[in-house]
Amino acid sequence: MLLNVSELANIAGRFQNAMIKRMYDDIDDIDDSMVELNDEASYVCGSCGEDIVVPVDSSEGRQQQYVEDCPVCCCPNVIYVEIDEEGFPNVRSHLE
Repeated sequence: MLLNVSELANIAGRFQNAMIKRMYDDIDDIDDSMVELNDEASYVCGSCGEDIVVPVDSSEGRQQQYVEDCPVCCCPNVIYVEIDEEGFPNVRSHLE
């Protein structure tokens, strides 16, 4: 049995719709505790201008503040971390 192009497109469309529906059904079943948060982010050192990647530990809360020396120029930076509802960290800093 040979299928023409429109029949193949119809089958492919139904398959795609079924996969999208399954994907959304799976998303509805995800528990918030199962969502993996991003575990690193970056800030720009206020002294040397380097982009510095830092680990983000979500177990420390959604809003964090700490001091870290820049690994390039050794100047202390005050780091502010805010984790949004979707688990994405926003990091900013200023010189201490």
